Amino acid sequence: MKILVKQLHGSDHPIEISPDITTVQMVKEDLQRIVDLPVSMQRLMFKGKTLSNEKFIKEYGIEEGSKIHLFKITETEASQTTLWSDLSAFLRSYYNETERKQIIDYMKKDISEYVERLSLDDIERIAKKKIDPQSDNEEKTISTN
Repeated sequence: MKILVKQLHGSDHPIEISPDITTVQMVKEDLQRIVDLPVSMQRLMFKGKTLSNEKFIKEYGIEEGSKIHLFKITETEASQTTLWSDLSAFLRSYYNETERKQIIDYMKKDISEYVERLSLDDIERIAKKKIDPQSDNEEKTISTN
């Protein structure tokens, strides 16, 4: 069947899919070739709902001629989306949809609580370590003398 992908401030792109076997990830891979936008920078939406990479097109009730909207997302959003999508894809082999959602929601909450407890000094230390990994070694050397 054919669906239409509408790019924000762009043109429409017809895509041929098989809803029973086509995942959102596969649609994004096709779009990457068509619009030259990496999969990780794509957000697809249908009827106001963001589509998850690991789900099949049929799970969203997308039919012949349906219009899906394509949005370009920032690198920060892309890395967050990729983390949770990759985790969900990994967990798919072990848990059902409800359990995966509960696990991911728990992890998001846990990480959020951890980040909220960080002081400005903690954040500065983490940033310095990421910018210059040697600075961590120098601080340990200074503090041990």
